[in-house]
Amino acid sequence: MTRTLFIFLFAIFNLGDAVQGIAAPTPPPLTVRSSKRMRCDQKVGVCTAEGHVVIQQGAMRLTAPRVQLTFSNDKGQNPEIKTLHAYGNAQTPVILNEGNLQAVGQRAFYEANTQKAWLYGRPRLQTPGITVTSLHPFMLNRRTRRGYVQQPHIVFPDEKTVIRGAAMSINLEAAKLSKETLLIDLQDNVLLASKTHSLNARKAHYDGPQGTLTFMEHVSIADDRQTLAAHCLTYSLKTQTAVAHPRSTDLPPGQRAVLKTVIATDASPTSGSL
Repeated sequence: MTRTLFIFLFAIFNLGDAVQGIAAPTPPPLTVRSSKRMRCDQKVGVCTAEGHVVIQQGAMRLTAPRVQLTFSNDKGQNPEIKTLHAYGNAQTPVILNEGNLQAVGQRAFYEANTQKAWLYGRPRLQTPGITVTSLHPFMLNRRTRRGYVQQPHIVFPDEKTVIRGAAMSINLEAAKLSKETLLIDLQDNVLLASKTHSLNARKAHYDGPQGTLTFMEHVSIADDRQTLAAHCLTYSLKTQTAVAHPRSTDLPPGQRAVLKTVIATDASPTSGSL
């Protein structure tokens, strides 16, 4: 039997969106549903739900086997959520869906005053065309619509391409998230690997609208025959071509790297294998 708790309709309980004293539009009501049991202790300000728990607020939907909410219990004031803990288990993870974005992990924690959420336990972030995994926690900021994770493993399944780095920040601002809208920055020891070649650099930026990856600082592109170096190089996922920018390259003057071929950008092209 499903038990439903509407936490003070009209979002008296809410996850809060006001910034620096400026009133934000009233958020939609937050509801909690549980297939087994739900307990609330208003004196200590704790609610616990177990079973198949579903938390929904507008387009945001979180499911987990167990959820604990803490809330303010100041007399004479409307209660507001302070923290949210969601716990998964071996069979059922914590799943957060919002639009085209899905985040999956074994545990999640949300702090209302900072509007930051952390996802633990081999978290996975997925949107059409891109999957990001890591052994480290994901941090998602609802206020700034940005996320951060260490040692990410980014997969572009359609292009059969994988990127790794020491750290990644991601822009989740687009209303309809997909491979075509994301903006991603990677830092330190960035590696791109595909079936035919690899790219290494200290930094990289993924521009979803353009479908390009720009690699910066100590860039090298290699296959099983040869390695070429550059200071800055742009890689197109669609065409799978890598172009070294002429003014900032260690390649011979007027040349660019295009996968297995080096071709000239001036009027007298020369070619060679990469």
